[in-house]
Amino acid sequence: MPKLNSFGLGIAVIVFVIYVLDVLAANAQAAVIYVPDDYPTIQQAVEAALPGDTIIVRDGIYVDKVTVFTTNLTIKSENGPNTCII
Repeated sequence: MPKLNSFGLGIAVIVFVIYVLDVLAANAQAAVIYVPDDYPTIQQAVEAALPGDTIIVRDGIYVDKVTVFTTNLTIKSENGPNTCII
């Protein structure tokens, strides 16, 4: 069986680390944030959200000015526009 020199060992370690990071990233899940359960206002939920998260706004009337700076963020009402007014 051939011996692994230090260069080959280094490459093997790098490949292994990349594989582990890829597996960990694949297991990361986006959060689902509920307003007002998790945050009292839509803006507070938006500020806490990370890219890929979903904010679900429960039924009610919300008088908020909402500014979104996070990319890839979904904001939707729980039961449609007839029961959730923003």
